[in-house]
Amino acid sequence: MKYIIDTSSIITPHRNYYNVDIAPSFWDHLSNIINQPNGNVFIIDKVKEEILRGNDYLIEWINNIDKNKILITETDERVLQAYTEISLWVNDHDHYKERAKEQFLDAEKADAFLIAYAKAYNIEGEIIIVTEEMPSPDGALNRKKIKIPDVCRQLNIRYIHLFDFMREFNIRL
Repeated sequence: MKYIIDTSSIITPHRNYYNVDIAPSFWDHLSNIINQPNGNVFIIDKVKEEILRGNDYLIEWINNIDKNKILITETDERVLQAYTEISLWVNDHDHYKERAKEQFLDAEKADAFLIAYAKAYNIEGEIIIVTEEMPSPDGALNRKKIKIPDVCRQLNIRYIHLFDFMREFNIRL
C-alpha cells in the first residue's frame, strides 16, 4: 500500500485539535512515518505548496519532510492525463455548481492532483488517500463543494480518514 496525505489531514489537526504546542508527539510521529526511507507514506507537491502558502509552524514541519517523500505531479505525464480525465468527469456532472468545479480544478490546489496521482498509479488498489474530508451523506453529491471522498468513490480509489490512518500506523498521543 502507498498512502498519500491530503492537505486537510495536515492543516485541520494543526488548527483544530493537534496544535504543536499541545500535541507535539503527533507531528513527530507523522514526520517520522513519512520520512522512513523505505516507507509507504507520501505527500504530493501541491499539498506542500498549499502548506507553504500558510504562515505558521506547518511551514517548518513540511520543510523537514524528506524531498524524496514529496511526489511530483506537475510534470508527471500519467498524472496530467489522469487530471484531464478527472476534469472531464467533473465538468460532465451538471449536479455540481460552476463555482465548485472551478475551485476543485484550480491548478493551485491539491485535491484534483491528489486524486489524479492516485488514479494514475492505482494499480490493484494499492494507493490510499488520507483525508479529513467526509463523504456526502447517503452517497448524494454535494452541489457546492466537490469532496475528495465523493470523487474517490466514483473512480474506485480508496480513501481513509486521518484517525483510521493513525490507527493503522499505531500513532498514539
